[in-house]
Amino acid sequence: MRKNNYLLVAMASIVLSVSLMLGGCGGPDAAELIEQDISKTFDTLVVKEGDAYEAMKTSFVEDFGEVPGVDPSTLYTSLLDGFNYSVDGVQVDDETGTAVAKMTIKIKSMSDIFTTWLTDLSSVDTSTFDGMSEDEMATYSGELLMTAVSSVQPKEATIEIHYVLNKEGGWELAEDENLEGFAQAMLGDLGSVSVVPEEDAE
Repeated sequence: MRKNNYLLVAMASIVLSVSLMLGGCGGPDAAELIEQDISKTFDTLVVKEGDAYEAMKTSFVEDFGEVPGVDPSTLYTSLLDGFNYSVDGVQVDDETGTAVAKMTIKIKSMSDIFTTWLTDLSSVDTSTFDGMSEDEMATYSGELLMTAVSSVQPKEATIEIHYVLNKEGGWELAEDENLEGFAQAMLGDLGSVSVVPEEDAE
């Protein structure tokens, strides 16, 4: 796996876990129930404890796999360090059976992490790698990634999550709701980062 794909795997795993946690809800006050459903999931990422959090971390570790110099469990915790959110309102349309939750989240962006990582890699004196094996260099690079993730500060972003009323009268994620806003907040401007470490160039 190319090193610049690691962060995309990490992002995808977190987004999928959040999507699976948003299980849906039912009852008379749609806006309140949807907000409770969202809070139940995102509170898990804020508090960072409990069975649900451990299950999400385990899934992340399995998805991420083995990368030299990177401890996936520590990486997961570091990626979510400083995470926070607020539900700014839920708009319910009873006629169409749809609802939109507007949120503000605070999370580290992959673009900031990747840019910091590349900068740190390019700043290393080449003599540092003298006598290193390929495995040792890969481990060194992974350790720099961990440092980059730890040093980057979270940023605020506004997102929306879409719900629909199901046949049973409960609210659930819309069929085409893939948490694109949440994913984009994590992604940042990663697509615009075009510089790749020389050892990764094809």
